[in-house]
Amino acid sequence: MNFDRLEEHALQEIQRYQKALELAGVGMWEVDTIEQKVYLDKRSKECYGFSEDEQVSYHNLLKYIHPGDLERVTEAISQANQTTQTHLLDMHFRTLSYTNTLRWVHVKGNVYAGDLVEGSRFGGIVTDVSEQIELREQFTKQGLRAEQALEGASAGWFTLERNSDKIDYSATIARIMTGSEQIVSRSTLIEHIHPEDLSLWNLAYEQAAITGKLHYQIRFVWDDGSVHWIRVMGTYGYDEEGEPYLFSGIAQETTQEVESRLELKVSEERFRSVVEQAPMGIGLLRGREMRIEIVNDKLVELWGKDDSILGMPLQQALPELEGQAFMTLLEQVYDTGKPVTGRGIAANLQRNGRLEEAYFDFAYTPLRHADGTISGVMVLGTEVTTQVLSQKAIEASEAKFRSLIEETPFATALYRGEELIIDVANPAMIKLWGKDESVHGRRLADALPELESQPFLDILAQIYKTGQVYHAREMRADLVVRGKLDSFYFNFIYKPLRDEKGQVYAILNMAIDVTNEVLYRKNLEESELFSKSIIFNSPVAKMVVTGKQMIIHTVNENMLQMIGRDESIIGQPFMDVMQELEDTPLFNRLQHVYTTGQTFHEPEERFDLLRFAKPYTGYYNYTYKALTNTNGQIYGVIIAATEVTNLVLARKKVEEAEAMMRGAIELAQLGTWTYDPATNRTTYSDRLREWFGILPEEEDLDDVYPVLSNADQERIRTAMSWALNPESGGIYNEEYAITNRTTGQKYI
Repeated sequence: MNFDRLEEHALQEIQRYQKALELAGVGMWEVDTIEQKVYLDKRSKECYGFSEDEQVSYHNLLKYIHPGDLERVTEAISQANQTTQTHLLDMHFRTLSYTNTLRWVHVKGNVYAGDLVEGSRFGGIVTDVSEQIELREQFTKQGLRAEQALEGASAGWFTLERNSDKIDYSATIARIMTGSEQIVSRSTLIEHIHPEDLSLWNLAYEQAAITGKLHYQIRFVWDDGSVHWIRVMGTYGYDEEGEPYLFSGIAQETTQEVESRLELKVSEERFRSVVEQAPMGIGLLRGREMRIEIVNDKLVELWGKDDSILGMPLQQALPELEGQAFMTLLEQVYDTGKPVTGRGIAANLQRNGRLEEAYFDFAYTPLRHADGTISGVMVLGTEVTTQVLSQKAIEASEAKFRSLIEETPFATALYRGEELIIDVANPAMIKLWGKDESVHGRRLADALPELESQPFLDILAQIYKTGQVYHAREMRADLVVRGKLDSFYFNFIYKPLRDEKGQVYAILNMAIDVTNEVLYRKNLEESELFSKSIIFNSPVAKMVVTGKQMIIHTVNENMLQMIGRDESIIGQPFMDVMQELEDTPLFNRLQHVYTTGQTFHEPEERFDLLRFAKPYTGYYNYTYKALTNTNGQIYGVIIAATEVTNLVLARKKVEEAEAMMRGAIELAQLGTWTYDPATNRTTYSDRLREWFGILPEEEDLDDVYPVLSNADQERIRTAMSWALNPESGGIYNEEYAITNRTTGQKYI
């Protein structure tokens, strides 16, 4: 009985232990690797992922261990089988239940000693540590994130035990303070402090001993000799007696921040210097009340004030702005963040003891804090009163100029800018173009597209570059007039107009339509060409002289040969070419024909010439005839000449022979007569007239026969007829008796 009670008591104790373990979340387990048997209590089954009623085999037990940990667990069991020492199993691993639930478990156990086969039975406990593992991982991640954040900010952490001077730190600390990540002591870190900043470092620690907080920013010299700014912040930890025993904190490199701050300071100083020296007015206004923070002398001068306005709201400094638009514009820039600019804007300012109207170019630009919020407005201003007044004067002048263009009877247009905008074109010009008022304000190339392949646009573009005036006479332009493309001719001028800086800003175009004149001249030239062709091909020597100076206009080859000159005489005055005729009446005759239009003809006139530089005397038949245009006006004289030198000389020889014969006849007391069979008329010498008693110088032959005796009349008629026959040889030789009509005296 005592044994039974003892056994019952033992069982009760075991049950109490099991209940206590269960309440503590601890499961019990036992494994026989030889028999392949497994015992798991309820809590152990939960940890491994079995259901409460499920039978667990050794194989199933291993199957529920996470694949990533299975090899490690089986290796641990294998090693445990090789020894009899207790508490050889102590490991964490994962299990994966039939519902695919992941758990972390902590298993402890040992090999039961005294078994028949060593290492065949294991027993121990298991606890679910999933929550602890997860918390630890989260803590680890948070620590890594914190350290990464510090590194991202060029910072690191450290702890320092005050009594031992032992220091613990992140790798970043060593790099920040020394330039390398090698393990160093606190004394090594102190050695890297810039000598000039050691006093600041000591002072910071003295103050930290009082306040419990450390903060300093000093320079460290890295191993490579470069200098870096480091900011250190930390706090003391205190023991139960209130004594500081531990110091922890972070260190951050601030070189870029410090240098940026220094650069910003230099930039601000440079900005102030630029503002002060700027040729334009510059000012900084802070807040919506536009308080004057910075203003240079130029802006003070433009406002007509002095330095006392610094720090004052703009409206207070310049009360005359009330009722003007400037304060509203400044507030608009401050509220919207959008800049505002103005050019040639009028402002009434109290300057020189009176209210003046002045004109300004200005820009209002928002000023922003680092976070982007607007802190004020920057004002830029330049007075342009002189320029504006000059521009107004120019505009007034241009208005007058436009009026003159509109009223001038000549075709006139003004092209502005390199785009050649038709600024103004008077009705006469618009009529020449064949367009209407819609051309105003358009590009010349668009208003007259037919000009594209013509030279005018290029000429105008070149004038804009060179600034040179361009004149043209009788230049052809193809224009679309009344819907038809026709050719016209113009005399025109392109005159560049310059602004006060001497730059070309527009081109004035004045034009005259000379189409009719050009076409008439072309027709005339064609007619002249025809006339020249006739003159050149004429067998008669011809020359055309024009104007009062008798300029040689045209001369053919026959005339050149006749006067002994070449074509170089064309374009020269006639008398300059023919100087050997200066003492002759020839030039006066030409002038008479040119003045009166009366034709002059002179036959067989003798001239002493220099033909090809040699003296020559010749006889010429010539005619001067006036040339007139379509208006009937005389513009020249045409000379036609024929040389008759040989004919004149031959006739002179005949005349000389006749004179000699007449002398011989007179000496021989002979009479002569001549008969013209065509007219049947007979002429008589004086002696024969005396004999016949014939009064007229000539008489019809039939009227002569009665002078002959009746017996001779028929015979003489027959002899005359035979003498006229070609077969007779032209010989007439007869003797007959006559009776003088007047005296009745008879002759043989």
